Amino acid sequence: MTSGRSVNDVRDQLRNAQDHIQVIEAILVAANDAHEVLDVVLLASGRPAARRALEERYGLTEMQATAVLDLQVGRLNAVDVAELERHRQELVERVATLTAELAAR
Repeated sequence: MTSGRSVNDVRDQLRNAQDHIQVIEAILVAANDAHEVLDVVLLASGRPAARRALEERYGLTEMQATAVLDLQVGRLNAVDVAELERHRQELVERVATLTAELAAR
């Protein structure tokens, strides 16, 4: 099942895919509760406070909360959310493939 990639390359690809999944999941959380997320951000005293508030309110990691803060509100429309959900599923499948490849080595 080896494809000529090193174990380190596969691990890096796996880690990147897992990180990307986390970011997409945070954006989907924001999309599903956009009004509340916006309130949390607007009521915060600054970006660090907004990040911490998002982490606490939604159980997000620092990376996820930062991704939500970096998000353009216009990207939360139904078409973009559906595309994110599709991309997330592709990444989940990729993670499974990479995990199986590592296990086979």
